[in-house]
Amino acid sequence: MNNILEYKGYYTKIEYSVEDHVFYGKIEEIKDLVNFESVSLNTVEEEFHKAVDDYLALYESLGESPGKPIKNESMSITDSAIDYIRGLFQGNSGGHDAEHTLRVYRNALLIASQEQNCDLEIVSLAALLHDVDDHKLFHTENNANARSFLAEHGISETKIGLICDAINSVSFSQNRDRKPETIEGKIVQDADRLDALGAIGIARTFAYGGEHGRSIESSVQHFHDKLLLLKDQINTASGRKMAEERHAFLLTFLNELHIETDL
Repeated sequence: MNNILEYKGYYTKIEYSVEDHVFYGKIEEIKDLVNFESVSLNTVEEEFHKAVDDYLALYESLGESPGKPIKNESMSITDSAIDYIRGLFQGNSGGHDAEHTLRVYRNALLIASQEQNCDLEIVSLAALLHDVDDHKLFHTENNANARSFLAEHGISETKIGLICDAINSVSFSQNRDRKPETIEGKIVQDADRLDALGAIGIARTFAYGGEHGRSIESSVQHFHDKLLLLKDQINTASGRKMAEERHAFLLTFLNELHIETDL
């Protein structure tokens, strides 16, 4: 689900509290503070709709007009980035598709909510654009696709550089033991690596293997070459907590696979 939602001309940005285990948000760009929350991602949009309806009903009962908010630029760019990656990755089913990008984006927002002094726009756009120049998928240089998209949407050259720096810190093969220098880079790197762990990491490994003609044995070797190393390379405290849980699931899967197949 896109974490930016619209209803009756009002917008919200859905965030997640790791401490309270709730999804929450507020109606953006209005003079009043209207919050809502939900324990489930499946019902948070319904709670947002209810908050808007209650807000409008209150002003109607007062005989006043609440006015219409204006969607801010960062929301507009985020929505455009989501549309852009959906088009760019259409038809890709090998693990580097639009849904992977959106999961990384959501992971990044979860981690960012627990970190101080990070630029959320850099985190959001770096997460959404982190695969648009992936060398396995595109023959571009110097983040050409990302830079073009960002420039077209009015992002300054300075911020484009910071976003691309965060993007360039993501790749496992190209960074290995190098840690990102910025908190934004650390968050986006963690967010991407989390999507290679747990149940989704297993699914992506075999999807990619199948697409490229790899045997089950070859895909299992990928666990040892990469996936099982990731837990100890996570940068942030909240990312490490999620990684530990997902790492444990990988071990459980590999143990069961060994019992069933002797791999």
